[in-house]
Amino acid sequence: MNTRPVALKQLLRLAALDQLIRKGCHDLDCFKTKKLPYYDSEAPDNEHYPDRAELCKVLGCAEKTFHRDMAVARNKYKAIIRFSRKHWGYYYLDFPGKTLESVLINPNDILALEIAKQSVSQYSRTPLKNQIQKILDCEMIEMKKLFPSAKLSLDGCLTLVPIPAPPLEEEVWREMLRGLRDRKSVKIVYDPGWPAQEGSERGHFTINPYHMANLEGDWYVIADRVDPDKAKHDNCNKALNMARIKSAQVQSSSFCVPRSFNAANLLSHTLGRFVSDKKLEEVRIRFSNDIRALVKDRKFHPRQTVKELKNGDIVLSFKVSAAGVWPFFHVVKFVLSFGRHATVLAPKKLKDCVKEELRLTAKNYK
Repeated sequence: MNTRPVALKQLLRLAALDQLIRKGCHDLDCFKTKKLPYYDSEAPDNEHYPDRAELCKVLGCAEKTFHRDMAVARNKYKAIIRFSRKHWGYYYLDFPGKTLESVLINPNDILALEIAKQSVSQYSRTPLKNQIQKILDCEMIEMKKLFPSAKLSLDGCLTLVPIPAPPLEEEVWREMLRGLRDRKSVKIVYDPGWPAQEGSERGHFTINPYHMANLEGDWYVIADRVDPDKAKHDNCNKALNMARIKSAQVQSSSFCVPRSFNAANLLSHTLGRFVSDKKLEEVRIRFSNDIRALVKDRKFHPRQTVKELKNGDIVLSFKVSAAGVWPFFHVVKFVLSFGRHATVLAPKKLKDCVKEELRLTAKNYK
């Protein structure tokens, strides 16, 4: 039997179950209002033994749920609860010094909830922020009701600095989520933000959204562009920055996600914000021993490998796509961010890109 608590509601029932067996079911309003007082370790002076039907009624749960909660209390939290055939009800065989609620609360749970509250800042530019904040606030209120004596706030002790990102239009966000959920095509107006180039997306067109991903703070929708002149779409998996979508409208036409599409596999070849699994090439970059501490234990790419050389240098290897209007754009930016301490070993095309970028950059300082 699975005895793992899976929700705050179950924790609430477990704490109430413990208290009701201690004191009996005479104080029903206490549980119904979720104002659960902290009882001391002295044995109750009444002789009431609540039975299963009575407990189910007060807890507001079915018999199966009651038996599952009882198993959690006994097996996971070692509550020595027995059933008296003489009194036809439940009681503590060995009255514990601590109430069950005092062992249900875990400092790691509080930390996780507090971090979750702080992480909402990552969604500050999306309509998700208020929705998530509302849910977490409700959870915190319930926790405070459940554990009135516990310190549930770590205010001033934790800060998560969000990555700056442009705001998203609420209508665009809502329509894109609806298209993803219902597998409906979405007509959009897209502005890439730079002059028109061959292969770039811009203007009015319709897409089939397959997946949404947050890449370095920016939200992208991975989709195929629908070409009305073709019987089939192009299956090219374009990643469109949602901040650049000026309007979106769900269409009546449905689509099926191709079996070949695998979001996890696609994103595992991503460095920076460029998403593609076409024309994959292995990149090898050597970092000097002077900055090995900054590189050795860092995760720059989902599928990277790290090799240490005898002289202390580090060779980082991973595969990325060489497709797109600006091949290796994010890789070049990554290499240059380490200055003279990073040297491209392969491929040659990436070497040439870095050389050309350095040549053009040097002109700015003449």
